[in-house]
Amino acid sequence: MHTLPKTPLMFLAAGCGLLAALVGAALLPRLTESDQLPPVGAAPLQASMVKPVSIAATAPPPPPGVPERFRGRIFTGAALPDDQKVVALTFDDGPMPGATPQILEILRREQVPATFFCVGAMIAEHPELLRAVAADGHVIANHTWSHSYRRLGPAAAAAEVKRTSDLIYRTTGRRDTLFRPPGGILSNGPARQAARQGYALVLWTVVSGDTFRGVTGPRMVERVVRQVQPGGVVLMHDGGGRHPTVGALNAIIVGLRKRGYRFVTVPELLALEEERLPAAQVGTATRNLVAAALSESAGRRSQPALPDVRGRLKDAGR
Repeated sequence: MHTLPKTPLMFLAAGCGLLAALVGAALLPRLTESDQLPPVGAAPLQASMVKPVSIAATAPPPPPGVPERFRGRIFTGAALPDDQKVVALTFDDGPMPGATPQILEILRREQVPATFFCVGAMIAEHPELLRAVAADGHVIANHTWSHSYRRLGPAAAAAEVKRTSDLIYRTTGRRDTLFRPPGGILSNGPARQAARQGYALVLWTVVSGDTFRGVTGPRMVERVVRQVQPGGVVLMHDGGGRHPTVGALNAIIVGLRKRGYRFVTVPELLALEEERLPAAQVGTATRNLVAAALSESAGRRSQPALPDVRGRLKDAGR
């Protein structure tokens, strides 16, 4: 076998190749043992062999604080002492063009926080309005997707809650933790599913009457200002039709302030109730829904496990 003579050009080429290999190795990311790919023919990667990917940068912000004891329970206001004059204003059925922006403007001008129980179908039509609610720092809560009063099966009821929740997150980056059943109906499916998912179920202590037929702004103002008690939750609407809410809201705020009230969100009200109650007590303002959820899963439909509050609150409207 003949050996080719080693010329200076060959040495130069070999040196360049070695230099390129060294530079390339330095530029490539260094692999650890856990990063090494298995050899050809080896068993497939198992879940335990795959390095977890950090999602901290994309994780949602923490939801509004809801004490653990209120998750899966009904909340109808805080039983606070007479000298603790706080009240939560809530708005249902939006967001809706016209009413929602005007309500936001009043709340912004008066520096009043509020809680908005939003319908998923309305969010889908007007996502920019939900973003405006979030931008002003108000609490966004779940009011089902379609605002149906019909009895729904477990899967359909769960979808009413989850579909709305997912859209709230996709639109605002927030996770919702509060749920209000349409009409305050607790026995048609969605309330049970929301309870099983750990939501706090929020009703109200004062019906503003803004959905009453023939109601006027002054009548609505008189009703709310007269009926509010410390720890109360006021039911109003920014959607679901034409209501006198926009025209009455400023006077309601002024009237309640004259009575010495300040305004809080529902999560803030829950926190105040949490401070008031002993550790082992839930209080008369809440009702455990776990038995109701189990009753539904067992298929017992002859006797509703949850009270239907339409009789007690038949004038609540939507």
